[in-house]
Amino acid sequence: MQNFCGLCVKKILCVVVLSTVCFTSGCLLPSDPGPTPTPAPPIPTPPEDTKIVAIANSLSDANREDCVKMYGMFTAFSKYVKNGHKGIETTKQMLDVWKEALNNFGWDNEQYPKFTDAVESELKNSGLEDPKPMSEAKTSVVEAFELIAAGCKHAASNAQ
Repeated sequence: MQNFCGLCVKKILCVVVLSTVCFTSGCLLPSDPGPTPTPAPPIPTPPEDTKIVAIANSLSDANREDCVKMYGMFTAFSKYVKNGHKGIETTKQMLDVWKEALNNFGWDNEQYPKFTDAVESELKNSGLEDPKPMSEAKTSVVEAFELIAAGCKHAASNAQ
């Protein structure tokens, strides 16, 4: 009987020791934290592209409404060219259509002379000064107008 009771005590002691080890290991070892929380959205930062910043700066004296108008016009025209530029075969024709669109929209090129200069500079830098077939210049035209649109958008976000 003593052997039987000693065996019971040893079993109980083993259970207590194993329970204690299991309990403490659960407390000491890190548990699964679960899914990682999603980080907060980043705070918008100004674009790092110096051309976009330069275009935005050229509109520093423009009101928000004018910046938004120009953003819309440049975005629409870049999409027009990207989607096939129906009826326009050369860059000269494209620039003529662009000037006509500005006139129809009632945009005064002299209203923001720094912006007008920045646009002309970007179009020249994109190689659009020399007449070319649109099939060759399409990508350059789209990139130039999208860049200018991005500058207008940045200016609108900073305008009063």
